[in-house]
Amino acid sequence: MIARLFRRRVTLGWVIAIGVLYIAVPTARSLAIGIPLAVVGLATRGLAAGTIRKGSELARSGPYAFTRNPLYLGSSVLALGFGIMSGNLIGAALLVIPSAIVYPAVIRSEEAELRRRYGREFDDFRNGVPCFFPRRISRRALDAFTFGQFVANGEYNATIGFLAATGVLAIKYFLSF
Repeated sequence: MIARLFRRRVTLGWVIAIGVLYIAVPTARSLAIGIPLAVVGLATRGLAAGTIRKGSELARSGPYAFTRNPLYLGSSVLALGFGIMSGNLIGAALLVIPSAIVYPAVIRSEEAELRRRYGREFDDFRNGVPCFFPRRISRRALDAFTFGQFVANGEYNATIGFLAATGVLAIKYFLSF
């Protein structure tokens, strides 16, 4: 059951997001705080997606030089940003709590697979790079990014989702006057 939930986490995330958009009561303040935070999460995801070549090599450059899981870090920051934008504590909890529950388990599972696949190379990477929260970040996070890889990994979908959800929240805010 848990494995099935992990595989369906993206679909489940969209269902939760639609529910949160429905119950959202955005304010000028919630949007002003949440949008920049969500943009940071989206940018983190974008940098990671423009770097990783899933299944063909161990990603160690770009944002992966600072955190082993920049996609999940970006998704978590993005969820927090949208939670704040929603202006609704229940909505925020619906976005943030699943990340706190699902991502650690997914990370453990994925790291076990990476350990099997890459052995000592992954062990060295794991020993030198934090799992989730980076110790530092530099402009080197941009080094390995290519727009072609960003597109190949389908990350434009997150950008489209961000724009659509932000648009819905903005409309809800302006209609509340």
